Amino acid sequence: MTHVCSWCKTNIYLEEDPESFGGVTHGICQACARKLFQEIPIQMDHYLNEMDTPVLLVNQDITTTFANQSALQMLGAGDGELSGLKLGAVLLCPYAQLKEGCGRQIHCSGCTIRRCVEITRDTGAPFFEVPVTLSRAGTSEPSERPFLLSSIRLGSMVVLKLDPLAEA
Repeated sequence: MTHVCSWCKTNIYLEEDPESFGGVTHGICQACARKLFQEIPIQMDHYLNEMDTPVLLVNQDITTTFANQSALQMLGAGDGELSGLKLGAVLLCPYAQLKEGCGRQIHCSGCTIRRCVEITRDTGAPFFEVPVTLSRAGTSEPSERPFLLSSIRLGSMVVLKLDPLAEA
């Protein structure tokens, strides 16, 4: 499937998934996104807080720099509590709680969330609605929560959108 910028019509990304049905889908390229946010007199955090869907911004070393109000509510955190934390710590990954920390466990290399973020960060390839299950530590009992993960690169940041799924 070809991903085309809705603003300038350039090809953003060609998905080479053999199970892809072909065709075209639309998004926004990095250049147009930068221009859009420069032209529109709105702060990025205000814009993201208007979204009903949980959104996180992570930097090059997969540290959270921003969580919108929906993400804070989903994760049970207050304003500013998640900034500066590794993504695994933010999502209460049980492996991030171990002594070695987030990203340094044998399990981390197979983590779908981490792989999506790293691929998007390193190549610019976006992911759309990847099914993942978040196993959370630090709660009174083990909890698993399914959601759909989408990621795009915006400059040096990766934007993560977390669409919670109804639990079965």
